Parts: sequence; structure tokens; C-alpha cells
Amino acid sequence: IPANEVLSDIAIHWHDDVEFIYVIKGSIVYYVNEEKITIHTNEGLFVNARQRHLIEATNEDCILYCLIFHSVILCSSDYIASKYVMPILANKEMPYVLLKEEEPWQQKILKAIADMQLYAKRDNAHLQLMKYVYDIWDGLYQNLLSDRLEKEEGNKDLVSIKRMIAYIQENYRNKIKLQDICMAGNVGKTKCNALFAAYYNLTPIEYLRNYRIDKGAKMLEITDMSITEIAYEIGFTDGSYFSKIFRQQIGCSPQNYRSYGKGMSRYYEQSRYSNI
Repeated sequence: IPANEVLSDIAIHWHDDVEFIYVIKGSIVYYVNEEKITIHTNEGLFVNARQRHLIEATNEDCILYCLIFHSVILCSSDYIASKYVMPILANKEMPYVLLKEEEPWQQKILKAIADMQLYAKRDNAHLQLMKYVYDIWDGLYQNLLSDRLEKEEGNKDLVSIKRMIAYIQENYRNKIKLQDICMAGNVGKTKCNALFAAYYNLTPIEYLRNYRIDKGAKMLEITDMSITEIAYEIGFTDGSYFSKIFRQQIGCSPQNYRSYGKGMSRYYEQSRYSNI
């Protein structure tokens, strides 16, 4: 593809999805939070959620793969979400990761991105693409976070945030106030807000709201309940507000999410500047 033509009109933006780039031929310039990164042939880039980014073409033709997906597809259980997914999404030290073939674990991620396009049109595409997504995420977690998280087990702040997260996950269907969350972690409001900012880059109420939306997305996939019924089930008191927040977080309305094959199309979302 002539990258200078295809990429020229893509403005700086951000979204809740995570993004992976793999350059097959040529090179591109990528800006993440105003930091300039040049990605050459056989290199790639992981861009974390909610990072301001812009892809810019060079003067040469470029062929690349782009994989974009929302973290909700990884959260098959509360345990997986809190242990393996959120620590990466909320890591302020990881706005992006440059991926190179010389590093074995990074090479596996790049190969997985390339292999995914082989399955996109097969009958079992959903299952195969889900496998690749989990393999890619496991590579990030095992090589960038697992050692650091093990060292934090004895940290008092970590104990508090775990208790508050557990309280939210157990009681999200009910009315929850900030004070309730603070009491679960045995901390004051200032400390509570600071811990959520440090670990998740969110306020406690934003975490609660996002958790409810993730639960709502799962219910859209596995039930035939109405939008209003789902809103009440996950702790919202108004179906319209649930739809508004859902669109902000997921990128489409609950109705459209359900109609897109119950949300599964997000496994292989095609970028307009990608060959996938």
C-alpha cells in the first residue's frame, strides 16, 4: 500500500482499545504522547489503551498489519481481569512497547499478529483469533510484569487496592458510594483516590463504572435480556445512561455491539491502514 496516501489523513487520537502494529515492508513514524518512534521493517509496536497517538507515513511504500481490540475480550473472569489485564492497562510506565524480531518473546508476538490474518475468513476464525489474542497478552505479561508484581505482594497499598477491587467486583450490582470503597480498603478518600490513580489511572467511581460496562458487554453476548434489563442488572438506574457510557467506553451502542455477532468482530477489527 502507498503509505503516504493511506495514512496522511489520520489525526492524533486515543481510544480504550489496545493497538499492535507490525511493519512488513518499509517504515512508518508513530507518535505516542508526542514521543516520536520510527518503526522499521520487521519491527512492531504495542500501544496501550488511552494513549494519544498518531501514525505518520514516510516517503516509502509501507505494508503493515494493525491489530486493535478492546480489553473486555480478555476478561473471561474477574480474576483474570484484575491479575493479568488491568495491571498492564493501568501501567503508566508502559504507554507503548517497541517490538523487535531479535528478542524471542517479541518475535512470537509479531508472528502471532501476522498469522492472525490467515484465519480471519475461516469458519473457526473467532476461536483461532481468541487464542492468538491471549498468546499475545501472555507474552506482554510474562516478560514485562510478572516479576514486578510478585515483589509487590507484601505491599500494604497493594493489599488495600486488592480489597477495594474485590469489594467492587462483589457488589457492583448494588448502589456503591466512594465511602463504601474506602471502608473496604481501610483507607481515607484521599488515599483511596491516590491508589486507584496509581494502579489503574482511574478514579474509584470510574473503575466501578467501567467494570459495570464490561459486565454489561458480556451479558449482551450471552443473554437475550433487553438493554434496560441489563442496565438494572449491572447497577445502573437508567437504561439511557448505560447506553451513553457504553458507547463512550466500547465505541458503539449496546444494540450495535450485540448485532456485531455478539461483539466478536472486535477480535479482528480491520483498520483502514491495515492489510488484516
